[in-house]
Amino acid sequence: MVNTKIAAVAVAAIIVVAAVGAFFLLKSEGRNEEINLVLGLEAEGSAIYYNADNIDASDLFVTDSSGNIVVDSDGNVTYRAAGWGGLIFGIPGTAAIQFYQIKTIVESYLSDSSKVENGETASYTFKAWSEGTTLASNEVGYIVVGSAADTILSYNSSTKQIDIGITWQPQIAKLTDQTRSDLDTPYTVLVTTNVLFPDQTCCVLYANASFVSEHRDVAVRTVWAFIQATNWINDAIAAGEENEDDENFQALLTITANVAGTGFTSDEIVEALKDVGYAWGTDNTTDPLDKVKEDIANQTDQLYDIGGLIDNSLSSLGYSSSSAYADDFVDSSLVLEALQISGTPTYDSTYSLNFSLIAGDMHSIAAYIASTLLPGQTQTFFEQAGIDINIVPTSLGSGVMTALKANEADFGIAAQPAFIIDNINAKLTTAD
Repeated sequence: MVNTKIAAVAVAAIIVVAAVGAFFLLKSEGRNEEINLVLGLEAEGSAIYYNADNIDASDLFVTDSSGNIVVDSDGNVTYRAAGWGGLIFGIPGTAAIQFYQIKTIVESYLSDSSKVENGETASYTFKAWSEGTTLASNEVGYIVVGSAADTILSYNSSTKQIDIGITWQPQIAKLTDQTRSDLDTPYTVLVTTNVLFPDQTCCVLYANASFVSEHRDVAVRTVWAFIQATNWINDAIAAGEENEDDENFQALLTITANVAGTGFTSDEIVEALKDVGYAWGTDNTTDPLDKVKEDIANQTDQLYDIGGLIDNSLSSLGYSSSSAYADDFVDSSLVLEALQISGTPTYDSTYSLNFSLIAGDMHSIAAYIASTLLPGQTQTFFEQAGIDINIVPTSLGSGVMTALKANEADFGIAAQPAFIIDNINAKLTTAD
């Protein structure tokens, strides 16, 4: 299944990219630190939450008469720049893609006349804020409140409250669940990130370039297992749309709930699955990761646009454009080889891999699906591929990056911005 979207479920890519990404193969002794993005996994699943009693959506976006954010025929929203000044966003962390998304809006989109109402731009700085401090009129603040719904809610008290913020599924489903009397949440969803950043790739699979060179067959088999798992997820979601008692759909709900942890209702898990998009690529037989490469190029340009994050120019790495850089950073060859496998892979012996995954992150669910015996199976997808995995849990994408660089993991799943920044600043991917 390629480029699939079921109900509100969108596409996620599976990529191999040099030195940045979501699925990492960590280096062992003698390996260099170059990482390849080898597979995409998901593209959606985050949202901006807000307290509608204290913030009016129409102050931030052009809305219709019912208060809904207007999306034009090209899929774009229009910002009202003046309303953003003085806002304080709760964010998961400064290495999370959600931080970079809000920073991009604040420091790039709101100063772009093509993205704001009547060309009325504003020049803002996205600034760390702490209690007791005051923001200037040209500043938008942020404070790290974490990603978990319970943590975000516990921050609020009689003296302080976050009125707007961003996090991912399934936390957003719980955080905005107005039916739960035990939460008494003030939040609803303002807008999902796929509306603000259409088709932007989020979590991806990364592999260490040296590992791929030394163990290419293992890397291909690993990508094969992820393709099968992603296809199974989309098939299960489609089956659940027709019949919620479907055996595979119920298995998916159980596995997702186990990954997410305690404290979620079944309705929240279902809602989260509808918001997260899973896919491994496009139907381009020449380059199934073409969309991922385009997205990496766009994200790289955005990181340069907001400034202050990347020290080196692409030209210093030998690239004339972000597209040329992305073409090297993303390695499509493993996907192309995996797609040539007829039936299941052949192998001489099982290979043991360490995977660094963000704990409780359903965006990485394909890794758990591939390692679980599913209905009708006699072997898991990883077992069929001759892969034995040990999951190394961590927090946020920065933890995945640390685990990969410290040789504590061979693969890792995370979003791209922090990895792109690190990759370019360390000159890990070059045209030479």
